[in-house]
Amino acid sequence: ESGDIVSWEWLANDGPAGSGTQIEYVYAENTGAAMTLTVTSSTGCDTSITQDVLVRTSPVVAMTHSPACAGEEIIFVGSASIDYGGVTGYTWAFGNSGITETGAQADHLFTSAGNQPVSLTVTSNLGCTTAIIQNVMVYPTPQSSFVLDVDAVGGNLPIGLLDLSEVEEPSDLVNYAWYFDDELVSNTTSSAIYAPGPGMYDVTLVVTTEAGCSDSYTAQQAVHVYPVPQAGFSLASEEAFMSNPVVQIVNQASADVSTWEYHFGDGATASFSSGVHQYATWDEFHITQIVENTFGCTDTATRSFRVNEEALIYIPNAFTPDGNGHNEGFKPVMSGFRPTLYSFTIFDRWGSTVFQTNDLDGCWNGQYRNEGEMSPDGSYNWQIDYRTEDSPVIQRMGGSVMLLR
Repeated sequence: ESGDIVSWEWLANDGPAGSGTQIEYVYAENTGAAMTLTVTSSTGCDTSITQDVLVRTSPVVAMTHSPACAGEEIIFVGSASIDYGGVTGYTWAFGNSGITETGAQADHLFTSAGNQPVSLTVTSNLGCTTAIIQNVMVYPTPQSSFVLDVDAVGGNLPIGLLDLSEVEEPSDLVNYAWYFDDELVSNTTSSAIYAPGPGMYDVTLVVTTEAGCSDSYTAQQAVHVYPVPQAGFSLASEEAFMSNPVVQIVNQASADVSTWEYHFGDGATASFSSGVHQYATWDEFHITQIVENTFGCTDTATRSFRVNEEALIYIPNAFTPDGNGHNEGFKPVMSGFRPTLYSFTIFDRWGSTVFQTNDLDGCWNGQYRNEGEMSPDGSYNWQIDYRTEDSPVIQRMGGSVMLLR
C-alpha cells in the first residue's frame, strides 16, 4: 500500500531526541550511544532503523592572565583538558579590535581601562571545539612622579621626597618604593630619608595600585650627598679645682675637618682645634665641639667637665685704719667655694672679742665692735669658722693681724 512519509521521530538511548528530517542532539556523556529513527507514512505504516553513534566530549577550557593594566602587555594563558584525543589549536580574540592570536599563550595590549571581552576557542584532533568568553577588567596604569626638596645635602641631613604620582579612579595607589640607585630606602608615600652614604644618586619611585599595576620614574643624578665630618675630642682630665680651674682639650675629630668651634658651657667659645679654657667658678659644665668640613657639613660632640669647690682664703697680715682711704678695714678674701656657715671673730691680746660677724662682706674697721673707740695699735688674733656645701664638717683657721695707724 502506497502513501507519503508524514513523520520522523528520533530516539536516543537516553530519551527522545526530536522530530523532523534533521535534528541536533547533545549527548550528556562521553560514551557509546545509539540513535533510532522511526518514520511513519500517511497510511500508518512505520519503519525504524538504529545506528551506533561514537560520542566524544569537547575540551574543558580555562584562561588566566597577568595583571591587566591599560597600556601594558597582558599575558594570557589558556589551558584545556579532554578525555579522548588531544588539543590541536588555541585561538584568541581580543575585544572588538579584530586582532586574533593562536597558541596556548598570547599577549595583548589594551590602550584603555574598563571591561574588555576576551574569547578563547580550543579545538581537538577529533574536531570538537569549546569557546569561552571572559570579561577582563583592565585597570588604569598609574603615573609615577615626585620632586626632591634639595639637590645637594650633607649625609647627616634628611632628604625630602614629595610624591606627586596619580592614578585614575577607581584605582588607588597602595604601595610606594623609593630607591637610591638600586638600594631600597623607603616604602612610604612622601618621606624624609637619609642617604646610604656620600655620592651622587639616581632616585627612583615605583608606585603600585591595588590591582598590581605599577609605574616607575627615575630622576638621573638627582641628589649629591656630601661626606660628613666626625666630631671628637678628649679631655686631659675630667675635673679640676678652683685653685687651677682649667680644662685642656685634645682634638680627635676626623682629618677632613676645616673649622672647629667649642662652647664651654659658661658662655665662652673658642675656635682652636686643641687648647685650654679657664673657668671663673665651680660647676658641672658641658663642653660641645662643633666641626665643619669644606662642604659645609657639620657634626657635634659633647663631654662633661667639673670644676670642684676649693676653699681659697687670703688673710692680710696688717691694716691701717687711719682715714686716708687705703687699707682701712680688715677682712678675709675668700674664693673658690660658697660657705654654708661662716663666722669671723677678732680678739685682743687678753682674749676679749673686739669684732664678730657672720656676714661674708663684714669688715673690722679697727673700732671696738665697729662702733666704739678706736682700738690701740698692736697685734690682734683672728678666727674663721666655715663649712662648705660638699662637707658637713666645720673648718677652723686662725692667725694674727697688725693694726697700725
